[in-house]
Amino acid sequence: MPLKDRAAYNAYRRKWRAANPDLYRSACKRQAVSPVSGASRREWYSANRKDLVAQSVEWGKNNRARRLEIVRKYKYGITAQQYEELFVFQGGVCWICQESGELHVDHDHATGQVRGLLCRTCNTGFIAAIERKGFNLEAMQRALDYLKNPPFTS
Repeated sequence: MPLKDRAAYNAYRRKWRAANPDLYRSACKRQAVSPVSGASRREWYSANRKDLVAQSVEWGKNNRARRLEIVRKYKYGITAQQYEELFVFQGGVCWICQESGELHVDHDHATGQVRGLLCRTCNTGFIAAIERKGFNLEAMQRALDYLKNPPFTS
């Protein structure tokens, strides 16, 4: 059963346990005597921590698109499809400076609501962006309009 709705999943588990009490109890007993539980699991992790971290870093490098998809989903609550729709809607450029390149998800830190996609410079600090890129009044007006009326609302 896919884990889409936690409440539905928990209801399914309660129903299954009620219908299969013997199977549930035997599964609990097998778990309780598992050789990889508690202290031994912590010892194993301590002994293998460097390898696990290296594997994780290597996976992130080899699966950059998937890693970004996971981060966007759990950090900002948007799917890969929503990101692509927003990317196409914005024409593949930063909403403020209108430059192409890698775009980052911009969100309101108070509400968590996604506003749109910005380049790193515009996303990390508009004042710094003005200094680095020498924005004109049109870019400043786009930035104000962007904050008042974001192109995307999650």
